[in-house]
Amino acid sequence: MIKLFKSNIPLTVVISVLLVLVFSSQVFFNPEIFKYYFFDWYAPFLNWIYAHQNIEFIFSVLFVVITGILLNTAFNKTSFYIKSTALPIFIYVTVMSTFGGFYFQTSLVVDLVFALTFLKLIELDQNKTAIHIGFTAGLILGIGFLFSYWILPVGFLVFYSLVTFRPFVFREWLVTLLGMSLPFVYLLSIQYLFIEKTTVQPLLLSQKVVAWNVYDISAFILLLIIALLGIIGLFKHFKFVSIIESKQINVLLFFTVLTGLLSLGIYLIHGVNYFLFTVPLVFILSIYLLNTKRERLMSILFFLLLVLNMLRIFVF
Repeated sequence: MIKLFKSNIPLTVVISVLLVLVFSSQVFFNPEIFKYYFFDWYAPFLNWIYAHQNIEFIFSVLFVVITGILLNTAFNKTSFYIKSTALPIFIYVTVMSTFGGFYFQTSLVVDLVFALTFLKLIELDQNKTAIHIGFTAGLILGIGFLFSYWILPVGFLVFYSLVTFRPFVFREWLVTLLGMSLPFVYLLSIQYLFIEKTTVQPLLLSQKVVAWNVYDISAFILLLIIALLGIIGLFKHFKFVSIIESKQINVLLFFTVLTGLLSLGIYLIHGVNYFLFTVPLVFILSIYLLNTKRERLMSILFFLLLVLNMLRIFVF
């Protein structure tokens, strides 16, 4: 399965989109899933979406597919694989099915923001100015900040990337900060113009006890095994990559650790499964799977994970 998906882009995209359609259909069978709000400004819009299941289904499909395509585009801009591939979208759909993320909520917006951010950051070059890249990446992340205050620390990712690829240039850092702040300024300005209100009220997540059954635990353990194989494989592959690739991997590992710690913090504080590390994990697994010779083992693991997730959502 993995061997086929490495190079057959049309087949991979078609199967991934079909999987998204199937998994997203759960909004019609289990519409009462808990949704997470972090700010009050977008709550009315999300409530309107959740009141119309067809619209929620469309938004869910669009966001997952667009994020997957962006991940493909970003990965194919690197040199980790000499050919073009669509494997990242398949991996993204599989991982998301484990997290039960095929409902339209802020986590899908955050994934889209992260994919767009990484798409810009891989353009960093030692010998070219990074003002445009820093501003754009900061602006994209700034939009993400408006949907979840938990991703504010991810802003360090842009500065870590600048330090990794370039010498310190004060103007580049200043423009990056400007880009991050602009979405907040625009939101306050729009509020003032239309409702004469200039506040963004944060909403605290209510404590929610997570009930996992044996199938949920099995799926998470299986994904953990896949993730560990990918991370270990990435370290083995690290010594064979170019200088640029090693810097990209450093940024990717920083991204993974940071978002992993944030996800753990959300769970420990609020008891909520809100996974922020999906995008960097997809990149790690993509690098490993496109350079590994253990395709049969990974194909079996991914197939078992997909089947188990189907059963979790529609049977158990």
